[in-house]
Amino acid sequence: MDIILKRYNGQVALVVYNFSLKGHVHAYKLAVAGVCTALQNRYETYYNSIFDYQDKYQEMNLSDIARVAGLKDTISFINCTQNKAIATIVNNEIEVGKKIKVEGTPTLIIDGKMIVGVQTINELDDLVKNSLN
Repeated sequence: MDIILKRYNGQVALVVYNFSLKGHVHAYKLAVAGVCTALQNRYETYYNSIFDYQDKYQEMNLSDIARVAGLKDTISFINCTQNKAIATIVNNEIEVGKKIKVEGTPTLIIDGKMIVGVQTINELDDLVKNSLN
């Protein structure tokens, strides 16, 4: 996604909503952690690390996640993950996903069109180019 954002700088925006799938045991915890890393301006590092460490997340605790995301303030991060207001944010994002009938992740919406599943850079580039024309 970074390539697309750089290629179309100022023409496109990436808006992330959490949508934790029921079958994914750790998805909700990771969604809450994502919101908390964003509050420390480390969401991109965190997001990328999810894929780098995906087989290890089940064994990782919140301090490990904070370290991997490069957070300086681990205590604030852990407190954030226990904050009911953060849970409300994640729950509201899940509800938005349900309302628009998201069934899997990742789901992208480009120019009003829902695209489900992983897309190659070339596929994303074509979708964005077509939507800008």
